[in-house]
Amino acid sequence: MQALAIRRRTHGDEHPDTLVSMNHLASTYRRQGKSKEAEELQTQALDISKRLFGESHQYTLFSTNNLVLIYLEQERWEEAEVLIIDALVVETAVLSQEHQYTLTSLSNLASVYRYQKRWEECEDLEIKLLDMHKRIFGEEHRHVKHHDQSGNNI
Repeated sequence: MQALAIRRRTHGDEHPDTLVSMNHLASTYRRQGKSKEAEELQTQALDISKRLFGESHQYTLFSTNNLVLIYLEQERWEEAEVLIIDALVVETAVLSQEHQYTLTSLSNLASVYRYQKRWEECEDLEIKLLDMHKRIFGEEHRHVKHHDQSGNNI
């Protein structure tokens, strides 16, 4: 909270450093179970990122994925799904299917399906993610080993 207050005072709300602090504090709130505070701050960060940098900027995509995690914890499955699918459209068009942000979004979408008990869609996406991780990182990478051992994506 102190870092965010200092950055707001020195840089204003619409500075990249301030957005980073907003994202970090929103994540901390989420982990502490302060869902309302997390959502308010994350929504603010996302709105500012979209306005300043556009839909395809790393800050916007990062904020989007953070908001999806908040929605998942609030059991707002449909909102999380719409948000993450919108992010995936941008990520695959602007970045690539194998970019870190795209992989994170695909993993989050698998979580949405899992929470909704949409098992077939979840399984299909989990298999796709595992194959992508093997191809990108190799069989011995920690992401692949973790996935194989736990049955969950990373």
